[in-house]
Amino acid sequence: DKGYFNFDNFNVESTDPAINSTISPDIQNVKINFYDPVELSDGNLTIYQLIDNQPYLRQYITKSSCTLSIDGKTIIAKILDSTFSVSGGIYYIKMDNNFVRDKTYKEFLLGIRDNIWNFNVKQKEVPFAPSMNGLLRLTPEGTKYFDSLPQEQRSNFFNILLNDLSNAIPVSRSRLTSNEKTQLDLSSVNEKQYLISIGVEETRVDNDISVATVVNNTNTMVKSKDLTLINNGQASKYLDQSYGFIPTLDFWETYKYKLLAILLIIGLLIILFFLARRRNSNGNNIAILQLGLIIFDLVIDITFVNNNAKDVPVLYYPSIVFVTVPIGINTILAFYLITQENKRPEFLEWFTAHRKVASIFTILASTDIEALSILYSNLAGFSSFNAPFSDDAKSKIFWGACLNIFIEDIPQVIIQVGTFF
Repeated sequence: DKGYFNFDNFNVESTDPAINSTISPDIQNVKINFYDPVELSDGNLTIYQLIDNQPYLRQYITKSSCTLSIDGKTIIAKILDSTFSVSGGIYYIKMDNNFVRDKTYKEFLLGIRDNIWNFNVKQKEVPFAPSMNGLLRLTPEGTKYFDSLPQEQRSNFFNILLNDLSNAIPVSRSRLTSNEKTQLDLSSVNEKQYLISIGVEETRVDNDISVATVVNNTNTMVKSKDLTLINNGQASKYLDQSYGFIPTLDFWETYKYKLLAILLIIGLLIILFFLARRRNSNGNNIAILQLGLIIFDLVIDITFVNNNAKDVPVLYYPSIVFVTVPIGINTILAFYLITQENKRPEFLEWFTAHRKVASIFTILASTDIEALSILYSNLAGFSSFNAPFSDDAKSKIFWGACLNIFIEDIPQVIIQVGTFF
């Protein structure tokens, strides 16, 4: 019988992948074709990778991850993304004796022994990725266990965890790091849970597993830890599979272009400040920087509401309120002051001569009433910024700016801190 000579099993007709074949590391399932209809039973399929002739567990496959064809002769088993991620290697799949049973006679059928159903995985080119950090979360039980450890043993817990991950992924232990600190997860409201930061060091060694692959493998294997070595580790068994492995933000890589743009704008404002000071040192030339801050604050407020306000649903509506309400109050105050000042002939004459500048800053004052103070700053000695505001108007601008601190700035800081932390 051809099946017997191939698989030491009279019941198996063929498999996909076939014995001694070479497959893509991206396959999503494997298949076993039987001569006669079968039913899934209580046994498992187990995938191993051979490294220096030693088998290393890559995945358990239980019947919950399998489907049966309509004719009952083909088992299709789902493969995790992490299973064949170490490309260029030799793998084999073992089938337990009681993995299936005969559909007619209900008898358990023989499996496939170790190192019979073996195959190769193609080498896959993975782009270089820089070093990266990520967060794992302990289960409530794991958190209690960690808290129960004496202080001198907690460092050893992190060392054991890194060893567990190194074996499971697999990746060189020297490429995994930890700051050996825990952080309370504030999003876990029902039970106390710790977050743990893990670092993955970059590599430029040919055929070494990439940072991106390590991150993906860790996330996949933790989320499916019942099917991987993660569940067998002395420390890794305490990892929360509902959380996975979440890469933390690389601030510079994410925001470097925005930060460079901000630095460029700040540099430009500083240059304009010195030019204004050179033209007229008696003016309040710092107003040019004040203008930049007003515009920057507006952009930040709009960006936050648009991109992050929904991150914490309970803070969404307050974040909108503390942007729109101050704008409404500032708008009313700005137009009121300009209207009142225009009743004075001296101010009306200036307003008429500089209508465009006055209109622009009146609209800008809708976001921050202090924008009107730039109009009487005598910036660079330009008459456009030498508006003859009355002392009463200047006083109202000052107290309006104070009000903004309490109805806009402080609430927004609280909301943004609550969103990000």
